[in-house]
Amino acid sequence: MFLKFCDSIYHPFPLLVILVDFEIFSVKVNYIPYISRGGICYMKLKSIFSTVLLAFTVFFITSFNASASENDIPENMEHTANPNIFYDTDNQKYFDKRENGYIDEVYRVEGGKVVESISPEEFIQIEETEKNEFTQDSSDIVSPMAVTWSHIYKESSNYETRIFGGRASLIQENPGPGSDTQTLAYQYTETYSTSTSLTNLQLQAIEYGVSYSFSKSRSISSSHAMTIEPGYSGYWRFDPKVRKSIGTLRNLLHGQFMSETSVTTMYPTHLNGQLDGWLVAVKTKL
Repeated sequence: MFLKFCDSIYHPFPLLVILVDFEIFSVKVNYIPYISRGGICYMKLKSIFSTVLLAFTVFFITSFNASASENDIPENMEHTANPNIFYDTDNQKYFDKRENGYIDEVYRVEGGKVVESISPEEFIQIEETEKNEFTQDSSDIVSPMAVTWSHIYKESSNYETRIFGGRASLIQENPGPGSDTQTLAYQYTETYSTSTSLTNLQLQAIEYGVSYSFSKSRSISSSHAMTIEPGYSGYWRFDPKVRKSIGTLRNLLHGQFMSETSVTTMYPTHLNGQLDGWLVAVKTKL
């Protein structure tokens, strides 16, 4: 009798759990029949147990790692509305795990100036968006063949949001013994970004099609006082305010519709040419 023996782990579970005994060279071997792409195959019972054991082991390890990751958070840290910021109940401060530092001073910046101080609690409630992956190089040369293409951008939504920025000043240390107030200069530049790679012509269509004035790049350069407790270092982080435009590009060749491209574009907001955003004091233990 001709048998197909398929030990592949890609078919680990039989359609019917029926043990079939075959006597091969006077030795009884247990097999389980199941349906595969090649028809009915027979898998050794030992192979079934090995496959199930392997699947269980992978599931257990994955579950354990997920649980361990959750348990990495110290008991004194409480979750907040922002998944990257925790409340330290021992120090009664907010801790940003991305920078391994505390945030206790936050200021809203418009037109190159600090306009108001806001609490960390209010800051955490402000929506935070991850920056897009692509930024077009403004020095790209448009190919002569590109003139045969045209693009129309249809925007479905456009709203303000905050992007997690980066360090904008030098790091100031305060070994003690008392608190120290220092005026730290800061500067930061934010450029536009898109969710997919675009040609210059496509980008121009977005510039013309957005409902709020488009800026490719904006900067800020100023200074502000920061109070640093003894045993800590501190620096300014700048989180830029951007507009997030979501829409669709219609791509036409010689005026004929060819395709559509969904795209999300984020570009900096400004007042009097100065980048808007939030100035965040980040303080780390020495």
